[in-house]
Amino acid sequence: MLRLLGLLFLCGLPTTVAAQALRVELVEELVLGNDENAAEEYLLAGPAHIKVDSQRRIYVADMYRGAISVFDHEGTFLTRIGGRGQGPGEISEITAMTVDQNDDLLVLDRMNNRLTRFSELGRQVESYPNPEPFRISAYWMWVLQDGTIALNYRIPTPNPDVDRDPELIHLYDAHFKARRESLVPAQDIWDLTQPFERTISSSPRAILFIPQEEGLLVVPQLYAGIIYRYTRKAEGWEKQSWQGKVPPYKPYQLLDVNAVQNNEKLRRVAFRKSGPEGRFAALTRSSSRGLVLK
Repeated sequence: MLRLLGLLFLCGLPTTVAAQALRVELVEELVLGNDENAAEEYLLAGPAHIKVDSQRRIYVADMYRGAISVFDHEGTFLTRIGGRGQGPGEISEITAMTVDQNDDLLVLDRMNNRLTRFSELGRQVESYPNPEPFRISAYWMWVLQDGTIALNYRIPTPNPDVDRDPELIHLYDAHFKARRESLVPAQDIWDLTQPFERTISSSPRAILFIPQEEGLLVVPQLYAGIIYRYTRKAEGWEKQSWQGKVPPYKPYQLLDVNAVQNNEKLRRVAFRKSGPEGRFAALTRSSSRGLVLK
């Protein structure tokens, strides 16, 4: 079942480094895919990514079908875009997707090694081959105002146990032909001298990115009181740190991996990560779940 919560908005964001206090209330507006007796087109086999365009149409990536189901703002099924396969307009693996300013749908397909642009609810299709010498395993994708495509992923290195690519965001031209630049070094967000933080910094869910007209906000999922803003300037990218209320403790508490494995209660509440430097278990004490800013 996919629950669509009311969008949250922050108005009048400050230009200073001090963050404002905000109280929000989540309001459930629509539920999709909760009726097992509904027609087949309303059933969601593996809902993952979700986007909304300027017409309030809702795009839901269905991972098992390799397709995107499209609904209007009242939940009425409109069409299904794509379908599993390797031919034109078909998709093997939906790694990331977004809707641009023209309401075109962009889908990154890792297994087919391409980016596909669907226009007019799928009636026009363009595909761009991956310009990189490796498969891109991105989790987030946006299109900036000038058409630049922004992807969140880590570039693989020849020796991942030693070499660690520092950048988290990579920018491509509008036709996905070349990588223009990279930004947001992982060390800006994480303490990479700590093995646990090095491990979670490589997770696609470790950082939340919120696009803005001239840049983006970067919010660590394990929140320690700071969010970051990157703004495009003529001479490059400007970074700001916005200080909010600092929690009185670290955003996570490391646990003994074996103790978690042998304790059913801890297994239910702890999250575990593995990396080249070993296995880790931790309790989340302060986390960010995401916010849409306007």
